[in-house]
Parts: sequence; structure tokens; C-alpha cells
Amino acid sequence: MYVCGITAYSFPHIGNARGPVVFDVLARVLRRQYKLTYVRNITDLDDKIYDAAQKEESKFPKLLSGIQKFIKRICQHWVLKNRI
Repeated sequence: MYVCGITAYSFPHIGNARGPVVFDVLARVLRRQYKLTYVRNITDLDDKIYDAAQKEESKFPKLLSGIQKFIKRICQHWVLKNRI
């Protein structure tokens, strides 16, 4: 199961938690009956990222670096642990 993750153009908010939580629960349910590989990406490069980098007056790799670190930390709390 492939799920698109957060597009990191700004710091995450509670609305960003919906996808990881919903699809984590769905994957757990499906794993009870099927062999499942669950893959989720973290970021895509798109216009939102370029616009945010211009607004912050920085290069997008620097912008993404800080946001990705924050996302990795916060996702530890959003996604259920590997037990039911």
C-alpha cells in the first residue's frame, strides 16, 4: 500500500496527522488478512515548497531540512506504535 505523505512546505499542523493515523490503522486491519507492505513518502518538491522558500528568503534545501527534522519528530507521536 503506497500512501502520499506530507508535502513539507511549512511546519506540520494537526490536519497533517489525519493521513498518517488513518492509513496506519487501515494497514493494521489489512495485515490481519493479507501480507502487506506499507510505504509512505515524506515530501514532494512542488510549487508550495518553492514559494515558501522565497517567502522565507532561503534556499529550499535549507527550508526542507528544518521542516523534515520537525516532521520526523512529530510523526513519532502521530503514528500508532507497532502493536494493536
